[in-house]
Amino acid sequence: MKNFLRSIAGKITLYIVCTLATLVFTCSILGWIVAYDDAASCDLDFYSDTEEEIITQKVGNYLYPEIHSIVNNLLTNPEETYRSFAYEIYDKEGKLLFKSEKELDPETTFEYGFLANEVDMGDHTMHTIVYDNWNWSAEADNRWADYVAKASVVPDTWYAKEIHRIEVWTHIEYSLRYWVYVIGAVAAILMMVTFIMLLCVSARRPNSDDLHPGLLNKVPFDVMLALYCLGFSGAWWLFMAIGYTSTGIVTTLIVGGILFLAAVPFLIGFAMSIAARIKQHNLFKNTVIWRFMKLIGRFFRWLSKNLPVAWKAALIVAVIALIELIATFNSCRWYSDGAVAFLIIEKIIIVALAIYAASCFKRLKKGGEALATGNLEYVVEKKGMIGDFKNHAEHLNSIGEGMAVAVDERMKSERMKTQLITNVSHDIKTPLTSIINYASLINVEPCDNPVIKDYSEVLVRQSEKLKRLLEDLVEASKASTGNLDVCLAPCDAAVFIEQAGGEYEEKLEKSELTLVTQTPEEPVKIMADGRRMWRVFDNLMNNICKYAQPGTRVYLSLEKMDGDAVITFKNTSRDALNMSEEELMERFTRGDSSRNTEGNGLGLSIAKSMAELQNGKLNVVIDGDLFKAILRFPLIEQ
Repeated sequence: MKNFLRSIAGKITLYIVCTLATLVFTCSILGWIVAYDDAASCDLDFYSDTEEEIITQKVGNYLYPEIHSIVNNLLTNPEETYRSFAYEIYDKEGKLLFKSEKELDPETTFEYGFLANEVDMGDHTMHTIVYDNWNWSAEADNRWADYVAKASVVPDTWYAKEIHRIEVWTHIEYSLRYWVYVIGAVAAILMMVTFIMLLCVSARRPNSDDLHPGLLNKVPFDVMLALYCLGFSGAWWLFMAIGYTSTGIVTTLIVGGILFLAAVPFLIGFAMSIAARIKQHNLFKNTVIWRFMKLIGRFFRWLSKNLPVAWKAALIVAVIALIELIATFNSCRWYSDGAVAFLIIEKIIIVALAIYAASCFKRLKKGGEALATGNLEYVVEKKGMIGDFKNHAEHLNSIGEGMAVAVDERMKSERMKTQLITNVSHDIKTPLTSIINYASLINVEPCDNPVIKDYSEVLVRQSEKLKRLLEDLVEASKASTGNLDVCLAPCDAAVFIEQAGGEYEEKLEKSELTLVTQTPEEPVKIMADGRRMWRVFDNLMNNICKYAQPGTRVYLSLEKMDGDAVITFKNTSRDALNMSEEELMERFTRGDSSRNTEGNGLGLSIAKSMAELQNGKLNVVIDGDLFKAILRFPLIEQ
């Protein structure tokens, strides 16, 4: 059902049903209004009076102007004859004055009473019927009347046909006086339901949740709205024009109903277009006004970017001053020439001060930006500055000088630390090498005492561990200070993943881990130093083998994302990671607080420093027991 409603056939079906329901609902409203107007014009009620009473009163009202004309004409021209009516006219004493050739039909005879005016014609007096003072009803007492007319319509005449039409129309109105509410309510519900469904399926297609707007949605919304408003204004003008020229409310309502029904399809289409635009979130963006505002905003952004600060300040202040002057002159016209000159001089001084303040601010801004970017040698030009501007410039220059001294001291301290670590490591390496060599010789010498054999193995193992610690310490110190040589060259990042899988296959099996790799089919080129890059992979894979939960999978993936090659290491930690990502990246921080595993806590720190030396980034993400190390390197064009 959903796919059918989204299809063209379904939308057409809903469109037709909605239009027909609107037609029925409108006809119900108009029918009720017309019926009420007909009954009210006769001073009757469809719900309290009988159908015969309503018909009699309506026919009597319809015939009154004709009978009035007949009586009036016969009083002035007694020889006149009328073939469409049978009539008898009496004066107030009951004397028969005029009688038609045709006899009255007792069943369809109506009796009217008329008042007359006497007009002195000189040689005689003429009576004319007063049109405004009349009283017609089926039970009227016409003894007050100057003239009483009894009339009936001759069959097969035009008046007889009109009376028949009145009877038929009244019968329909009377029969539907209650049903009109039911029909109107059902039509209203059906109209609302189909209309809402049309809004829901607007810009939708079967078997797809994507939006597929039609050609109408390419028209700017404000242009389409203006066209619809213009069309509806024309229809409203036509409706009002007909209302002023028509003779009754019925004609006006019928014309208005026709115009409304003609506008219904356009209203439905307009509403569907609005719904589609709302779904696309471009109701206001797809407008000429929005594009014009964007163009103006783009112009002001260009102006703000390219116009000097002083000129921008002068322009803003000048515009404000001009607006203020115009408003002042329009509201107070009694200003003297001296007051006007004072106002103009005042605005000129304000603009000049704004230009001076903007110029000083520009120099201070450049000084702050220079310090923010690390240019500690930049000096703010203080010439021409006074007051707080000059003090602020001196403070900025003092900050630069103080920061330069602090940075020099820190760099000196870092160099001394690195030099100390290097010298101490070099001094320790010489005796450590001798210890390792002699321990190895002792270990290979035949010995019958197993205790001595175990001691020699421990000595060899611990001396090798101490050697690795010294090497890592030196490398971490050099990497953090940027003293490592890096030779960048184009590399395929997928090669490192394949190499890691091959090199660590045996070690992963020993740790009961399963490696899952994901690489794209096409090459992913980055600039890197192969030797330093492998050290990054080596440290991260060593961490995984040390700290991953046995019996789990390890994921190593490569993908392109936002112009970068993204390499992700994922594993489940064996121990709870009760520390933040920043703490884990610090030197000498280990994943197990008990320090039961091998390692010195320098692996991640060295990997991070080496990645940064190659213009890359290393981030660590912890989500419960899930550990993720994410490497990002800029892609190069192939």
